[in-house]
Amino acid sequence: QIDRADFAYPCSILAVRYQQACWVNQVSIIEFFADGNVTATSDGCEKAPAAYVHLCFIGLGTDLNGHTLGNDDSTLAMCARTSESGQPWCYVGVAKNLIEVGAQPEKGLAFCRRVPGQVAKMRCFEAVGEEIASISEAAADRARMCAPAEAGFADACRYGARLLIERPPSLPPAH
Repeated sequence: QIDRADFAYPCSILAVRYQQACWVNQVSIIEFFADGNVTATSDGCEKAPAAYVHLCFIGLGTDLNGHTLGNDDSTLAMCARTSESGQPWCYVGVAKNLIEVGAQPEKGLAFCRRVPGQVAKMRCFEAVGEEIASISEAAADRARMCAPAEAGFADACRYGARLLIERPPSLPPAH
């Protein structure tokens, strides 16, 4: 059930321990209220509690990748319609979803190469690394999967893949 008077419902009534998972998925309700308008959905994500805004945008990227059936051109254009602060997280959601669908990191890497902007691209490659970490426990495998990352962004992938302990200086702190 959804509540038109409360775009945040059911997240608004759930315990703190459920908030992260809720806000990644809440975007689907926000999209419904916005009649699929990406800009209006972005505005809705911006109204989430501060700690969960980025999660709403990650969920939006996931949804957009599904809406476009993985068409990178369309998905990039749709993420570009989100707020400036939300765009990097939208790209993160797309990249993660591209990999989650078939456990193929090369699809995420290819998408990240096309992402505009240094910060957004760094976040995207970090997200690919996070997905790689879920694919293999072997460090050598994770290193091999991150190796094709775009020059200057491989450390973000390696950091996400838990191959580097220290955050690369060019990778902004998490949200």
